[in-house]
Amino acid sequence: LPQGYGMSKVSAVYAKEPEVTPSVSPNKEIEAYVREVFGKDTEKAMKILSCENKHLNPKAINVNQGGSSRDYGIFQINDYWQGFNSTSVRFLKNYKVNVLIAKQIYDESGGSFKRWSCSKKVGVL
Repeated sequence: LPQGYGMSKVSAVYAKEPEVTPSVSPNKEIEAYVREVFGKDTEKAMKILSCENKHLNPKAINVNQGGSSRDYGIFQINDYWQGFNSTSVRFLKNYKVNVLIAKQIYDESGGSFKRWSCSKKVGVL
C-alpha cells in the first residue's frame, strides 16, 4: 500500500462506500483524494484518468474486447490481471479503494502507468 496507508486506513475504507460531502461535488472530492494519494505524481494520474474514466465514475465497468476481462471503477482496474473475483470486484467500485490499488500498481511498476492501456495514448508511461 502507498506509504502512510496502513491496514487500519484500508480497513476503514473497505468498511463502507465513501460518502460524498454535500457541499463538494463528487468529482472534486475524488480529484482531491487522487491528489492526496498520488502526491507529486497527481498530474500523471489525472492524465491517465482523462483517458480511462474522464467522468470519474466510481461505478464504471468496461468489458474488454472478447469479454475476457473487465475494468472497474475510477482507474479501471482490470479483474483478470489483478486476480479479482466476483466477490472482491465490489470493492473496486469504492473510489478510495480503487485509487489506493491504482497507486500500489503504479508503485510496483516502478512509478509507471504502463499497466494502463491509455498510458501510451496520453504519453504517460
